[in-house]
Amino acid sequence: MRAIVTTLLKIITNITQNPMEPKFRKLPKHSKSMQEKILKYPYAVHFLVAVGFVDEGENWSLNGFDKDRLLQAEKALCLLLSLMKMADIFEHIFFFALFSA
Repeated sequence: MRAIVTTLLKIITNITQNPMEPKFRKLPKHSKSMQEKILKYPYAVHFLVAVGFVDEGENWSLNGFDKDRLLQAEKALCLLLSLMKMADIFEHIFFFALFSA
């Protein structure tokens, strides 16, 4: 799950930091990374659609640029990663407390 969120965050961050760079707005479906980290997870594809990507056959493409939507998506993904890290920390604390008692 973390790899999926990290990949989505990288996609969105590349676009927000380089809004005029076309290479960040096209995601090739044949890419191994896209197939393994995004396309086989319906919720990851739904996320791409929610931020404005469209299926154009060989690629997922972002044709428009809704800066506010992309920045909100970026913040949401950062928050989700932070929550995942906190969950890992709590899990370690729980097991440490459980086995040291």
